[in-house]
Amino acid sequence: MLPGHHGQDMLVKLAEGKSSKNKARNFNQTVSKRGFALRVAIAYISVVCPAGLGTVKHPILPIQDMAKEIFRSYEDKLLAGRSVESAHGLFLRFWRTFRQVQPESKVFQVHSQDRLRFCIPCKLHVDEGTGVRKSAVLQCSWGPILASGGASWLRYFFWSCMGHESYRRLNVGFECGNRVVDSLTQEFANQAKAALETGIATKHGTFYLCFVCVEGDLPAQAKVFHCKRNFQCVPNPMCPWCGADGFAIPFTDVRAGASWKATVGRDVPWINRPPLADLTSNGEGSFLAKDLFHVVHLGIGRTFLSSAICFLINMGHFVPTDPHLGRSIPVRIHEAYDDFKQFTHHILKKTPNVKHWSRENLHWTGPRSMPENSFKASDTPLMLAWLLDYLGRPFQPNNFISNMLACGQGLDDFMRICAKADRVFMTQKEARLAVGALDKFVSHYVRLAADANSDGLVFFNLTPKLHYVDHVRMDIRGQLQHQRIFNPMAFSTAMAEDYVGRASVISRTPHQLAMPLRTAQKWLIETRLRWRGER
Repeated sequence: MLPGHHGQDMLVKLAEGKSSKNKARNFNQTVSKRGFALRVAIAYISVVCPAGLGTVKHPILPIQDMAKEIFRSYEDKLLAGRSVESAHGLFLRFWRTFRQVQPESKVFQVHSQDRLRFCIPCKLHVDEGTGVRKSAVLQCSWGPILASGGASWLRYFFWSCMGHESYRRLNVGFECGNRVVDSLTQEFANQAKAALETGIATKHGTFYLCFVCVEGDLPAQAKVFHCKRNFQCVPNPMCPWCGADGFAIPFTDVRAGASWKATVGRDVPWINRPPLADLTSNGEGSFLAKDLFHVVHLGIGRTFLSSAICFLINMGHFVPTDPHLGRSIPVRIHEAYDDFKQFTHHILKKTPNVKHWSRENLHWTGPRSMPENSFKASDTPLMLAWLLDYLGRPFQPNNFISNMLACGQGLDDFMRICAKADRVFMTQKEARLAVGALDKFVSHYVRLAADANSDGLVFFNLTPKLHYVDHVRMDIRGQLQHQRIFNPMAFSTAMAEDYVGRASVISRTPHQLAMPLRTAQKWLIETRLRWRGER
């Protein structure tokens, strides 16, 4: 670098860090002062200390301050990539459609019909990422539902993060909550409520950030919303949206007149009021988003595929052509994976994340073991496509084969319809096709489970996530009389998982005592580069 270069003084300043203790501080301060980071001041809030006695200061990026910076220089990020006039019309269409799903939402109590065009629909997201040495990092973020693009950096904005050591000692179960996490989410709720009620003054008028749901996987939602009824409670009441259980109100009932449907929204899912209930009218469970990514790709979809593979092997499929290899179950599982791998490479032109199948990773260790897997979500559509191709080959007719094929077709059609439709709005035709596909999947899946049970076989587990998918079906069916239907894919958290992964990579680099602060500082730098197209 030649003398007089505009970056010379910055390098000199960075070189003044004489020890490793202050190099991170000098770097972040110098880069921020020279305008290479978003102009959002880091604030500090009081949270319960890890030991449970007293409070400590914790860094955050205030919601309203972040929104002001976005409106100052990157307003399209909150206006769905549109002009202000076009965004007004889009917001009005969103709220008309959303009222069909959640007419009790607090947004409609706070804001009049005329003001809804200034109301930006937003969501909160809470999830645990992977920090240093594979320890958990709680990542809290927020973002617009109507995003300006598909990238995770356009959909989720950092609010704060917290290392697992800061709150793990005070875990006392979902129902009772966690005092450290509750103190953090209380401030989260306070800021979200202020953004909802007072808004953000801009040159185009005052815009309001209206938070309509909290996203996250099922454990994260149960933790921050103090869910007494959650997926771990079977056979007791296990659904945050209704009173279904494993006894009097069976969650496995998928008929049109299922008794649990009369209990939807009747009671709140908590006993100890959670802080995030302040963003709702009465603390209703509808504030918990129904996430297709976790209930299908990482849920009932994986369960169905694992059972289908193991059931086919149990029926005698995938016998090796080489008789010297034998016909043992491990050999046939290996043969099934080879068939799957050939299909993905030569037909789909893709590479699966999972590198082998075995009795262990299919959780099929014996005749009394219910098949399941913990593969990546990206493997679910690949395995489904392969299974449909395999079941379509010329086999001798069989009730199980027919039901598995119909079940797979229903699931594939449903996910394809939702993915190809507009991210938020479905047409009436698309919604009818989606409901029909879900009807096909759910009915044939339950039939498979019943037939297997009648034959004394342990396959096709009826899990809570099958019930949660039935709630999605019920929501869509309830809107079919309208012209525009809310797409359940709007709250799918595939890109949220990407955001959490990227934010957690930042959280792994600094010392863990300074991790929340350094993550916020580096996120401001990283996001500015991405929003300006410099990275």
